[in-house]
Amino acid sequence: MFKRLQSRLARSLVSLPEPALRKMAGKPLVVEGEALHPAFQVLFGLQKRAKRTPIEKLSLKRARREYETLSDILARPEPPAPRTRDLRVEGVPVRLHHPTPGRPAPLVVYLHGGGFVIGNLATHEAFCRRLSRTAGVAVAAVDYRLAPEHPFPAAADDCLAVVRGLRDGAKRFEIDPERVALAGDSAGGNLAAVCSQVLGRAGEGVRYQLLYYPATDASKPWPSIARFGDGFGLDKSLMDWFMDNYAGAADRTDPRLSPMKGELAASPPTRLVVGHFDPLRDEGLAYADALRDAGVEVEVVVPKDLVHAFVHATRLARVRALVDADALRLREVLRA
Repeated sequence: MFKRLQSRLARSLVSLPEPALRKMAGKPLVVEGEALHPAFQVLFGLQKRAKRTPIEKLSLKRARREYETLSDILARPEPPAPRTRDLRVEGVPVRLHHPTPGRPAPLVVYLHGGGFVIGNLATHEAFCRRLSRTAGVAVAAVDYRLAPEHPFPAAADDCLAVVRGLRDGAKRFEIDPERVALAGDSAGGNLAAVCSQVLGRAGEGVRYQLLYYPATDASKPWPSIARFGDGFGLDKSLMDWFMDNYAGAADRTDPRLSPMKGELAASPPTRLVVGHFDPLRDEGLAYADALRDAGVEVEVVVPKDLVHAFVHATRLARVRALVDADALRLREVLRA
């Protein structure tokens, strides 16, 4: 009962107007000259006072349920697409949100975050619905296999198979195989970057990729992990738990795990979005620089007040405006 009350309180808080949140937050939390959004300042304060058990200390079942609860708290409910179908593509569960049933649409293949260990179709349902509606594209959300039951490179293999399977079945799925983009957040951003490189090398490149705070280099620690890896929504202990479960003893420089080490020139034009307060900020920005150096067209957006996993927080007008701008950029690229 207490946890349900906490969830209701948190949901109500993130729905408040920003001036009210600023008043509740008190003195702004400023790091490197930038102030954290008051909603996250309040939520992190509540979380600390509640002394909730860290996700990495929970059973797998509870950890996955906890992520679903958090997503539900932060996400604004969205109406379904005109047609939504649950499918299996190359044996992988896929939910296809289609804006124009009966007519082919551009396609965004969306790969969810969750450290390769948690996350599913439900955790990103509201976001994918909004993306499909705002961009005017079909969105295929991929329910790839999770670790530790299915360790590296199972997730990457699933996502790659789905992209190819959707293209091969373009007529049946009512999508345009020539207008395909990949998108994903966190671990999903990693998977999108990996798949984009593999497809590009094979002459099957996609038109565009949208990467939200992607994990790009597991081979070394980055300064932003030390700066923001405690108390900003994605702790280093959780990151280590994710990577240990997914990669185990695998070579951390394998480009299927660290796309920074891959064939960057095979990547499509890219929009990379990462918040100032995100532990993955520095490796994300370094990836953008490396793509540019390889001749790839790159747009970088750094929301100065946001944290890791902000795409869930569409109850905040600030986040809605941001993700809608990304969706409109996808629309522009895929409908050109």
